Amino acid sequence: MSLMERLERLNLVDGQLRGLSVRVEKAKTFHRAQTKQLDLERNRTEEAKANLLQVKAAFGVVETEAKALDAQIETSRERMDTSATAKEYNALLVELNTVKNERTKLDETMVQQLTEVERLETLVTESESSSSERETVVATATKDVEERETEISERVSELQTQRDKAAADIPPDVLELYDSLVKKYDGEAIAYVDIESFRHKEFSCSACSMQIPFAIVSNLYAGLGRVQQCTNCQCIMLLGEDVRNELDKDSKKNVKRREKLAREA
Repeated sequence: MSLMERLERLNLVDGQLRGLSVRVEKAKTFHRAQTKQLDLERNRTEEAKANLLQVKAAFGVVETEAKALDAQIETSRERMDTSATAKEYNALLVELNTVKNERTKLDETMVQQLTEVERLETLVTESESSSSERETVVATATKDVEERETEISERVSELQTQRDKAAADIPPDVLELYDSLVKKYDGEAIAYVDIESFRHKEFSCSACSMQIPFAIVSNLYAGLGRVQQCTNCQCIMLLGEDVRNELDKDSKKNVKRREKLAREA
């Protein structure tokens, strides 16, 4: 097995390992998002409850004040009934009207407070319901993460063994280069040669789509056993089956052409 084939095998195993980890990571990402939403719902509920307590307490204070004014109104009326002079009566009337005005203002405040109490109670109910639903989603997401981790654990172990074996077949300097590219490009260390125009011998890198020198393609086809890197992104280049087939055809044509020229000579 050539060096390029060994690198391709290593890359294939790494791709499978990444695929498995992506499945788990997606489940974890969903779990984190749902947990965050649950925390927001819980905070919203607690905030609404705290505001509700404050409004109810304020309502209690105003209600007490209203009762005191009611008692004062009643006292003023009794005093008016027993007033001895018109002057005293008029003074008590002014006092009564002032207290009534204050009482009216308290009524308006109490109505506003009761409206706010109803709004906050509705908000608390809705928030608690939403939190309960979100808790169910989070519980399901937690179970999903655990199931996926259990699901892939055995396969990950198998693939890791294969990965260690494949890596052991790679020269240390090449493996170091491969691992550095894996880290740099989040796993995409290998790129394949793409054909832009076979007739004009124009090829490109599948990773960055930049044109690569034909010399790289020739060296890969010749199987010189040396790593060939894209001149732009530095990914390790490999020949895919389709490109190799085209090169095989071209090589056979060149052989026949040379044979024909030799016969004619």
